[in-house]
Amino acid sequence: MALRSFTEICGFERETLLRFREISLSLPGVSALPGGVKFPDSGGAFHYEESGKLLSVTSNRFIHCVQLVETSLDTNLLNNAVRLKLCHCSLLPGGVSITETLNNVIILLSTNQSVHRLLLPHPARMYRSSIFTDVGKLSLQDSSHSVQIPGGSGGASCSTCWISDSGEAHYALASPAGGIMVLTLPPHDSPVVELKRSSMMQRFSDWIPSAMRGDQGGGGALSLAVREVEDNCFLFALSQDLRLRLWSFRDQACVLEADLLEYMPSCRGARSLPGHGHRLRLSLCSTGLCLGVYLAVPGRGQFTVLQLVSTDSNRYSLDHVSSLFTTQETLVDFTLTPTDIWAVWVDESNATVPAPEDEVHIGVDQDPRETYLEVLFSPLRFTASAILKALQIFRRGSDRDRTSDVSWESLKKEVTVAVESELQSSVTEFEFSQEEYRQLQVEFWSKFYACCLQYQEALSLPLGLSVSPGTGMALLLKKGFVSFLLPCFAVDHLYLSYDEYLSSEEETPIAEELGRDVLQLVQCLRLVSDAVSVEMAYEMEKALEHLQSPERAADLVLESLLSNDRKSSKCVYRKSSKCKELKVCLQKELKVCLQKELKVRLQKELKVCLQKELKVCLQKELKVCLQKELKVCLQKELKLKVCLQKELKVRLQKELNKELKVCLQKELKVCLQKELKVCLQKELKVCLQKELKVCLQKELKVCLQKELKVCLQKELKKELKVCLQKELKVCLQKELKVCLQKELKVCLQKELKVCLQKELKVENLMEDIQNKLQDIRNPAAAMTVLLRELDLETDSESLISVSQETQGQPLGVRISLSQLYGSSSAVSIVCQAVCHMTMTRALFCRDMLILQKLYLRLGDNVFLGGGAQLLQLQQDLIPRSSNLLSSYHLLKHISQSMASSVALDIIEANLQHLTVLELSDSPSLSSASVLSPQTVVDHMISNVVVLLAQLLWPSNPGFQFPECLMANCQYTQLQEYVRLIGPWCQVNIGSCRFVLGQCYLANGEGQKALQCFQEAATEVEKEDFLLRLTGGEEEDAPPRLQYYNKVLRLLEDVGLPELVIQLSSLAITEAGSDAHSQAALWTRIFKHHLDLGHNSEAYEALTQNPDSSMQLDCLRQLVVVLCERSQLQDLVHFSYVNLHDE
Repeated sequence: MALRSFTEICGFERETLLRFREISLSLPGVSALPGGVKFPDSGGAFHYEESGKLLSVTSNRFIHCVQLVETSLDTNLLNNAVRLKLCHCSLLPGGVSITETLNNVIILLSTNQSVHRLLLPHPARMYRSSIFTDVGKLSLQDSSHSVQIPGGSGGASCSTCWISDSGEAHYALASPAGGIMVLTLPPHDSPVVELKRSSMMQRFSDWIPSAMRGDQGGGGALSLAVREVEDNCFLFALSQDLRLRLWSFRDQACVLEADLLEYMPSCRGARSLPGHGHRLRLSLCSTGLCLGVYLAVPGRGQFTVLQLVSTDSNRYSLDHVSSLFTTQETLVDFTLTPTDIWAVWVDESNATVPAPEDEVHIGVDQDPRETYLEVLFSPLRFTASAILKALQIFRRGSDRDRTSDVSWESLKKEVTVAVESELQSSVTEFEFSQEEYRQLQVEFWSKFYACCLQYQEALSLPLGLSVSPGTGMALLLKKGFVSFLLPCFAVDHLYLSYDEYLSSEEETPIAEELGRDVLQLVQCLRLVSDAVSVEMAYEMEKALEHLQSPERAADLVLESLLSNDRKSSKCVYRKSSKCKELKVCLQKELKVCLQKELKVRLQKELKVCLQKELKVCLQKELKVCLQKELKVCLQKELKLKVCLQKELKVRLQKELNKELKVCLQKELKVCLQKELKVCLQKELKVCLQKELKVCLQKELKVCLQKELKVCLQKELKKELKVCLQKELKVCLQKELKVCLQKELKVCLQKELKVCLQKELKVENLMEDIQNKLQDIRNPAAAMTVLLRELDLETDSESLISVSQETQGQPLGVRISLSQLYGSSSAVSIVCQAVCHMTMTRALFCRDMLILQKLYLRLGDNVFLGGGAQLLQLQQDLIPRSSNLLSSYHLLKHISQSMASSVALDIIEANLQHLTVLELSDSPSLSSASVLSPQTVVDHMISNVVVLLAQLLWPSNPGFQFPECLMANCQYTQLQEYVRLIGPWCQVNIGSCRFVLGQCYLANGEGQKALQCFQEAATEVEKEDFLLRLTGGEEEDAPPRLQYYNKVLRLLEDVGLPELVIQLSSLAITEAGSDAHSQAALWTRIFKHHLDLGHNSEAYEALTQNPDSSMQLDCLRQLVVVLCERSQLQDLVHFSYVNLHDE
């Protein structure tokens, strides 16, 4: 089977943001379940049955349900986006189903607590409006649209929905216990809407209309699918234990059970492995019903395709069709068609394709702001939503959402203001160099660019995949938009595919040997592409932009590649010496770096160790000293207390004995009083001594601690610092010596490996290229085949011949043809496809030109054919490649350029000027394949893309694109178009000069415009556009004179009389002996001279007029005007030779 490849085209429109209407679906009594399971996001699509029919109202029309959006590639639909909000409910996996009937489109939804049915009108009953136009008028809470599941769904893990032939809505819910429960709503037009209950179903469940249960120990179903066959409906259930069960809804019985492990090799233990990614899909083909099963076993995955076979007595079996083993990546979704398995995967970072580069290459001569703006707003990079969200990060005010409705051009200005404001607010210095300001620009613009990348990556998360049965159109459903997978052209497929996937197409009409040469040549082109660095590619691009020779630019790139090759060759021959030199240099650099690192580490380690040691020593010393001091103090206190007690006791006894003997009788009372007083004083003294002792102890303790701490710190700091420095220095030197040796060894190995890889990469590539070139037997023939495929040049007859074919078609066919791919979505898709194609082929032509230059450099070493092929290469193939490169560079520039907004008054003035030119309508163009029976997307989109590219191709005779730019006032883009094709394109030279004159005229540069109009006159009889320009003039006059008359009318309409006089004087020489034309031109000259006040020049023109009647009219006008101006002196001054009678 021939390999096919597809190009992903993002379906978002840059200028348009979808306006979603939010509609809530809430039922009374429904509340959020505690600990509810959150299901992963998913997406799907519904394709109308007649989406592949040209004359159908649903042609190229579909609905995708990440959020409900109806899209048509033929018509812009109104009110086509709806966002449903399910209050307190979670949508079950597989819980969305869309069905088309004769009069309606029915959407079924199943959640963990409710089921819903939305009845919408069929597109055949709508005019240029979506079926969602009146969805807000529906009473969605009514029982005919929404019903709460009695008792809940029992924690259903997945579901599926369908409409039966009788109009009943069925909802199948898979419970974790292993059963399948089916809830049925009667037809929408039934007078009573309630859950259907029958006695036959009651035996399976108490509350539901029907329930079907299997082996309860087998685990719950992970994926459900349903298919109606004749008068029965079959439910397929894939359970976690890798068993497939087939249920008959009519018989309420399991009619088939299959163990899928039988189709898996080396399946021992697979049943016990956890797997939650099993998927089941159905497809109806000519041979019957096919099942596609994906088994997500850890460590391996497998697709298995089975066919359902029915036997007598309603018995069923499965026939194995094929198995396909997959990679270790994670499957997001897959779909099964009668011929293919389409699958979308994500890697560990949840991405389907590698993320774009985080950095943007900015040339030395490029402005960072302009470069980033060009990348941000190119057609293929970011959605408006991603840029808006990134912009909101940079805005920090209340008006963060103010840009939700701005145009693409206004959004560009808003981004510029936001980033530049952020830059200015961060600047603290008033003066800095231009280079510093440039670095600041790069820093802030790269920050904004990274923000856009982050949001675009979130919006690009894949959720589902869908393929239209009628058209074969593949949709990749993502979180923020929808992508279309369009077939890749054969030459692009060869260039973009990996070597192991390269193969010649089966229908390619080339010989086997030539096909092998083509594949070898394409592999060489891929190697050249790998060898060309970003800087080389930028220099090549800049050369094309500055109109330099592509051949010269290719020579410079090849010289850079070969110079790198020579350098790397020297490195190979002197690898050991260079390794030693590199090792010495690295050792020196590492030594300096490690010395700095050692110094910093020593300081840090010393500081930490000193602090720890000092703290520990201080604690120990302070503890010991305080204990000793406290012990001494306590001992002194105790001795003092004992002595005081003894002394007091002795004194009291002596005093009391003496006093008692003498005064006992006489002054007992007085003595007692005195003694009491003395005792009290003594007791007070003792108490005061005790209090003073306690205070002194406290103060002494504090003072001792402070003094001791200071002394110890000083002494220990000195001693510890010296000791620790010595010890740490020795220890750290030993440890760091070992560590540094290891680090040095690792760093040297890494640096040597990287350097050698870089230096040997180009050498290996160039060596591989030269080896492959020697294997190509006939390179000139292979190049000719590829260049012929790349060349879009065609003649005018082939572009417009189909218009004659369409004239004989019925009116309905012609109307449908005029609307085909007429929506803004289709226009965006086709334009992006052209942009993808031109970008790829521009690189293809660049690498082809470099490879051809390498062929010339190598000469007879690789050309087996000798000098004849070298001559053909130099005189034919290289010029053709150069021309193709310039052409595709032009198309790439066109497809990435943005249209300018034009004021209404300018459009009206331009329309008036074009009316003066009387340009007839451009011939209607369409693709011949549109009228053929093949109305599938693979053929139609490819033909439309090629046709559009041919219309843009500068070497084709058609001039529709520049004419379109001129008609829409896109003068800047038109000037750039003419500039880019000027040095090398020899087609429509005069037409380009004419439209360039129009640009100058619109910009107020009259003299430049007149010069262009004069230069275009030499090509009037050769080019179709200029011939159409002369239409409507006098048939007898020469074409060039007719052209001058048209331009003169244009200049008069613009209001440039001086230029009219100049061009009329030139046109008189073209009139020759045509007296009538000369008279008209002299009359025009007379009129404008008179209007300008050039009386003498007007009189001179009057006398030169060969027509007497016109001469008389001019004379009469001259007299009247001069009299009105009171210029009688000039009037009597003229000689009026041969005019006295008049």
